[in-house]
Amino acid sequence: MKDRIKLGVIGLGQRGECMLRNPIIPMRQDGIDVVAVCDLIEDRVDRAVKLLLDSGAEKPFAATDYRKVLALEELDAVYIAVSWEAHIEISVAAMKAGKYVGCEVGGAYSLRECW
Repeated sequence: MKDRIKLGVIGLGQRGECMLRNPIIPMRQDGIDVVAVCDLIEDRVDRAVKLLLDSGAEKPFAATDYRKVLALEELDAVYIAVSWEAHIEISVAAMKAGKYVGCEVGGAYSLRECW
């Protein structure tokens, strides 16, 4: 078992940034390191990088394309806080890339879609 988990945060709008501020950044003491941040909007990515640096964390990999984050070998898991419609696509891609997924919403609109 690893001593530290290397996490990527995909989606840095209001919900994603809020989760980054609390509880993710405070969890650094509990073995969580944010090694990547991603959002389609570059200003949000820049704000997240600054937030992490100001907290004493190392500079994370920063991207506007989630596929670049999922390609990181060292990445163990991702927390996904993107628009509702993109959760499924990104979650499936992350699992196919061998990453653990934390997703803030359900992955389907109906029980049929779950199957």
